[in-house]
Amino acid sequence: MELKPYPKYKDSGVEWLGEIPEGWEVKRLRFLANIRKGKKPDENDESIDGLPYLTMDFLRGQQEPTYYMPSQESIIIENGEILLLWDGANAGEFVDGRKGILSSTMARVSFDIHKCNSKYCFYFLKAFEKLLRELTIGMGIPHVSGNIVKDCITPVFSIQHQQSIANFLDQKTTKIDELIKKNKRLVELLKEKRQAIISNAVTKGLDPKAKMKDSGIEWIGEIPEGWEVKRLKYAVRLINEKTEDVDSYELRIALENIEGFTGKLIDGCSSFEGGGSSFRKGDVLFNKLRPYLCKAVLTPQDGIAVGELLVFRPNEYLDGRFLFYRVLSSDFVSVVNGSTCGAKMPRASWEFIGNLKISLPSIDEQQAIANFLDQKTAKIDDLTQTIQSQIETLKEYRQSLISNVVTGKIKVIES
Repeated sequence: MELKPYPKYKDSGVEWLGEIPEGWEVKRLRFLANIRKGKKPDENDESIDGLPYLTMDFLRGQQEPTYYMPSQESIIIENGEILLLWDGANAGEFVDGRKGILSSTMARVSFDIHKCNSKYCFYFLKAFEKLLRELTIGMGIPHVSGNIVKDCITPVFSIQHQQSIANFLDQKTTKIDELIKKNKRLVELLKEKRQAIISNAVTKGLDPKAKMKDSGIEWIGEIPEGWEVKRLKYAVRLINEKTEDVDSYELRIALENIEGFTGKLIDGCSSFEGGGSSFRKGDVLFNKLRPYLCKAVLTPQDGIAVGELLVFRPNEYLDGRFLFYRVLSSDFVSVVNGSTCGAKMPRASWEFIGNLKISLPSIDEQQAIANFLDQKTAKIDDLTQTIQSQIETLKEYRQSLISNVVTGKIKVIES
């Protein structure tokens, strides 16, 4: 197949759609499809012999399904049917469904099979998705307006040509998705390599021939001779300087401002209520809430942090950068995470963290390790950023291709 413009175009009468090929018509979605919202099952209907409840987390593979026996009010979805996310942060997004009971936060979009190819319509709705998401209503929990969806203008033309477009986009998007998947895997491998380099350097040092000794700490194992073991509370001072005067600080750090596993500041101007803990340049912040998120940062200047971030101030024999890498290492985070209390909001305590023993080389060796890790992680981060940019470019190309094909800007010609 090749792509080229259609021979002639006409005005669709719709600003965002623009011109469409001659021979195409436009109709509102309400005349082409039936839209039905789901209903949350009764808890008494939960049963392992039932159908999965199609929550967004389940559809994305982030949650195990809960099974319910269908009732007369349940809307049953078959594999591949089009679902519209109606409520919540993802309101306005269209997804492929799986067989199950429709969630109360979604709606099924069923097309007239005599007028529309469902797969083509799915691709068209994905092109309309960005506009729909901008038109969601509600401040706290955004939700879709049914009238806006039903008034969506949809191009209509021969079923055969719709099928050709759907086949073409299936092939093209599958190839693009495979490339995106490979690049995402590369990012994960780089992330694992980064963590491994950090953990190895802060526990084994830089000399692979160094004589080792037993640290006496199971989760650390052997350490180089000459290194010592100290409880963290004897190497740092926990800063508890609370203040309510949040707005007087130029740098304000909350959990969302810290990139997990890298310690990079995403943005340092958060607004948070209830005051926080002040810190100085060179302090290390460590997240005690959900430690598995692996959020720590070496502060670049004075500021204030939300209360879920512990403020560590290194003693004179502890280099701040070494401490930053130490608490960011996978072994340290794993041990801290294993100590948390609370199911929904697991937190670690300073009492546990402060009593953890860590291995420390001399201050000169700490600085050498920190310099080494600065260089190594910078190279990995640059490569990761390059791959992330490629992923975003592929996503943009995918969306642009879908939009241009389903709106008739370019024609799929069967060769």
